[in-house]
Amino acid sequence: MGGKWKDLEKRRASQRRHHEANRQKRSEQSHASYLTHREDVKARAAARRKTPEGKAYIAEYGRTEKRRAYLRTYRQQHKPEGRAATRRSYEKHKNDPGYREKRSAEHARYYERERARLAERAKVYSREIGRARRRERDYGLTSEGFAALLGAQGGRCPICLDPINERSHVDHDHATGLVRGILCGSCNRGIGILKDSPERLRRAADYLERSK
Repeated sequence: MGGKWKDLEKRRASQRRHHEANRQKRSEQSHASYLTHREDVKARAAARRKTPEGKAYIAEYGRTEKRRAYLRTYRQQHKPEGRAATRRSYEKHKNDPGYREKRSAEHARYYERERARLAERAKVYSREIGRARRRERDYGLTSEGFAALLGAQGGRCPICLDPINERSHVDHDHATGLVRGILCGSCNRGIGILKDSPERLRRAADYLERSK
């Protein structure tokens, strides 16, 4: 019995070594196969999405508000791991010329292959849509909530009273993350430079008053 288990362990160890030795080759073969059959794969995926089962799956797991809220929570909970992974990738790209050349070549091939689709996507994904999605992702502020807040302020910056619009800045408390209002770019930068400190702002106002 002992000999049988020893042979099994040897076979598993051999399989693991073979797997490690051929991982890169299999990855390249898989990628090449995908490129060859990419249009067919996309067509089958599109057809599945149109079936009742596909529509039900999208309705349940698609990018609904529930899904977006889950992703926001997940990113917050795993922020250290995400930053560490980004840092590792940056260091490898910085210190490994071979990896850097490989990634650059992959990016160039991808852009050349997807040039038309990316151009069309850029037209659809306008600045307004991107801005609205970033507000919702970063502050939990929907387009309707932003419009309501802008209307409550009378369409003006509450500090300088200049007119503001949908391109203006969302101001939030960096300690709590709560949205305080919508400011023009100058006022938002100004209170940020003064560290969001009411005492500093009062002293700055006093200084200007004395200087008149």
